[in-house]
Amino acid sequence: TASYGEQTSITETQFLILISSGSYEYTQKAQQKETLDLFNDLQIAHVTVDGMDPLQRELRNHLFQVSGVRGQYPQIFSSSNDDNHIYLGGYDWLQSMSFEDLRKIVS
Repeated sequence: TASYGEQTSITETQFLILISSGSYEYTQKAQQKETLDLFNDLQIAHVTVDGMDPLQRELRNHLFQVSGVRGQYPQIFSSSNDDNHIYLGGYDWLQSMSFEDLRKIVS
């Protein structure tokens, strides 16, 4: 697992997960943790973007524009490079997906 700042570019299709370390709403915080735990447990490569990180603010705003959703976390994207992000959905979308479906997205 890498945070976006640790990786200079995304060269292959992978998941990007937008979270907010400043989220104090219980449900969103729990859903963010469950999402990250699932990706880690299944060993699915992903990059985490923290919407509260001032260094990632420009990317966060771009992702909000792509998704059309502001202030809801987590948001899950497919990314094939720094400028090509496809919004897949949030926590509910993830819960509706099977492990095989997730693997197909990045293969």
